[in-house]
Amino acid sequence: MGVRFEEVYQRQKNAVYGYLSYMTKDKDTAEDLAQETFLKVYLGLKGFKEDCSEKTWCLTIARNTFLSFARKKQPVLLEEADMERLGAGYESGPEEKLLK
Repeated sequence: MGVRFEEVYQRQKNAVYGYLSYMTKDKDTAEDLAQETFLKVYLGLKGFKEDCSEKTWCLTIARNTFLSFARKKQPVLLEEADMERLGAGYESGPEEKLLK
């Protein structure tokens, strides 16, 4: 007996969104990643072997979707962190003094 996508979605949408919301700390990003997660669930549903629970399977897809997103964003996040760290002890050079 095959599992229907609508049933999986209804049962797992809160868990997936809750997890992604916790991980991203951003409602819009969590919604986007949840949508991407359920697209992957839909595409992979025929291959779901039920060797783990449906919830575990969906949350694993959500985690992998989040990790993929985080890897893409990491250079930006590191750049911002580096700028803040470097900016804390930054003294103006001649160019900055001239601009002021």
